[in-house]
Amino acid sequence: MEISTAKIKALAKTHGFDLVGITDNLDFSEPRSLAIEHINKKNMVGLDWYTSSRVIRGTSPSELLPEVKSIISLGVNYYKNNHNDKSMSGSVALYAQDKDYHRLLKKMMRNLVLDINDNINTDIIAKWYVDDGPMLDKSVAFKSGIGWYGKNSNILTKAYGSWVLLGQILTNLELKPDIPIKTNCGTCTLCIDHCPTGAIIEPYIVKNSLCISYLTIEHKGPIPIEMRKDIGNWIFGCDICQEVCPVNKFAKPATTTGLKLSTFSNLDLSEILLMDESSFKIKFAGTPIMRTKLSGLKRNTCIVIGNRRLFSCIPSLEKSIRDEDSVVRSHSAWALGQFESNFTNNILKSALNSEEEDSVKNEIQLAISK
Repeated sequence: MEISTAKIKALAKTHGFDLVGITDNLDFSEPRSLAIEHINKKNMVGLDWYTSSRVIRGTSPSELLPEVKSIISLGVNYYKNNHNDKSMSGSVALYAQDKDYHRLLKKMMRNLVLDINDNINTDIIAKWYVDDGPMLDKSVAFKSGIGWYGKNSNILTKAYGSWVLLGQILTNLELKPDIPIKTNCGTCTLCIDHCPTGAIIEPYIVKNSLCISYLTIEHKGPIPIEMRKDIGNWIFGCDICQEVCPVNKFAKPATTTGLKLSTFSNLDLSEILLMDESSFKIKFAGTPIMRTKLSGLKRNTCIVIGNRRLFSCIPSLEKSIRDEDSVVRSHSAWALGQFESNFTNNILKSALNSEEEDSVKNEIQLAISK
């Protein structure tokens, strides 16, 4: 059962993978210790699924696949040169602008394994994962020579910067390993300097609870008032630390089928506030945007409208301040308060008269006091 590393890499390229690296170093004790340290220091607060037991499992390749001898690390460029700031829309992180990539990458890896089987006329033993699996995908990418750690904790690659989606195949094949890249970010701190919320608390360490991506996607419930201004125009995720990174300066648009189109580069704000659950599912089914749920998307929308003081969205806010979800109502109140006008104050006072929930009443009163 022999196949060369060069052949593996050539096959991977035919399946749409832009980057391929190999490691036979199965010792993940150092990244395991660092990950558990982040958990203990409360840097991962809010991600209840990211536990020490998950980290231990994800850094134990032989537990995931007892026969493992090598790991094939794979990267797909997802960059799209289409950022624009339409007057009535909110920004979406590049990775989330189309169908969910997890299913696509897993299908690509499965087809690669089948192709390897055909080339050696036998079935290899293999398991494959994307970032929703237990493995520490960045650690695998680093060990495999695909890239190095940026100070924003992303993996940076020479050809595609940090605009890469990562996957890995554990296999019983004995393959020639690649050497980790020794490049680093040097004295550059642009990602740290430009993070609006200060989420990159020190080089290579991101405090999850301060990250705009976490706040707009994973976080449930109200977003702290003191952090709403910093969210700016981001309605889902955030790419700021990648946009300012010099390594990304020469990024090339994606070529992999399924990652080239951008259905949701910007989202219409008034449309979102008027959505019901059915229209939300019809528009976003199968996309990462489903993760924030309709309540979270409306909440984020209110913040963007308030930050930009979009007067044309006031009628939509007037309706959403009576939404059935209290979080949406409270953020609608905050957004209306940003206009500081008699017209929006009258909307707030009317809503206050009919509001029954104390948390929303407080938000309305704070908005009126502006």
